[in-house]
Amino acid sequence: MIEESNINKILFQLDQALESKNIERTFTIFGSSALIIQGLASDNRTTVDIDIVDPEIDTELLLISMDISSQLGLEISWLNSAGYIFSKNFPIGWKDRTILTYKGSNLKVFCLSRKDLIASKFLAYCQRSSNTDFIDLTALAPAHKEIAFVEEWLMKRPDFSVLKENFYKTKTKLEAV
Repeated sequence: MIEESNINKILFQLDQALESKNIERTFTIFGSSALIIQGLASDNRTTVDIDIVDPEIDTELLLISMDISSQLGLEISWLNSAGYIFSKNFPIGWKDRTILTYKGSNLKVFCLSRKDLIASKFLAYCQRSSNTDFIDLTALAPAHKEIAFVEEWLMKRPDFSVLKENFYKTKTKLEAV
């Protein structure tokens, strides 16, 4: 499991493996791992993976991460770009708001900003109603202006008519917490 107590150690292992092969990589992550590394997650929040949203994971990085998975007892796909497809629908300007959260000799890891994480978690909860996403939203405790940012972004999406009811229910549910 990946958690607050080991996420930097895992990234350090990845950095060392990259350094040993004289390879440099920079990527951006989102989801629960981004919450964890930024200290924005609820207590004891864990995840099985680190989701890269930009760029897509390449073969060299994938192979190195697979080696590390066996060394550290992680899922074989602990580092993946399954979230890459979602980056096409993030709020405009998200890349400009990313935050450097890990810098090693051969590895730089950026995370979505707080407001973009809130937007992505809001969307995820509206689409799949996962309790984990709501717990993450509760831990983030979005302010009114952050919710307004999400609403403005969602209203521009072509699927807003489908998301609208869930958005307002989620907004009300969060305000009650």
